[in-house]
Amino acid sequence: MNVKAQVWTADFIVGLSLFLIVLAASITIIVSSNPEDKYDELYKDTVHLSNQLMDQGYPGDWNESNVILPGILEEKTRLSTSKLEELSKIGYNRTKNLLHTKNEYFFYFDDGSKVLDINGCVHGHNIATDGECNPLIETLEYENLVKIERMLIHDSQLIKMVVYSWN
Repeated sequence: MNVKAQVWTADFIVGLSLFLIVLAASITIIVSSNPEDKYDELYKDTVHLSNQLMDQGYPGDWNESNVILPGILEEKTRLSTSKLEELSKIGYNRTKNLLHTKNEYFFYFDDGSKVLDINGCVHGHNIATDGECNPLIETLEYENLVKIERMLIHDSQLIKMVVYSWN
């Protein structure tokens, strides 16, 4: 009878060990795939993206051929339509690399009552717009979506830049 008790104890220890290993692996997988972490990462990336756009870029007089870091402002708060035009010449995939973002994005300008057509209705990702330049966000497929608004000056008028990013 002593032999049976020892085998039972050994089986119990092996079974308990396997159970604990599977439990630890399950908890690790659940914690690492937390959707809140993905949203937080997307939010931080979108803030970084909007900060980059709200700068003059590098070099200060950058163009399509010499750009290292694109930005669309001049004098820290004024929209530069020439830089916005140069940004559109670069191409979406290259701008994603230059702006150090892996998520999809687009941005547009709004004066508080309507979307402004400044070198195009929407910049970045090619998204459909309605007849009044409003982006059709419902056409996007996304898991997480972030919207950030930033204020700037264009033609002596205060406008906002609206940045959307998604994954």
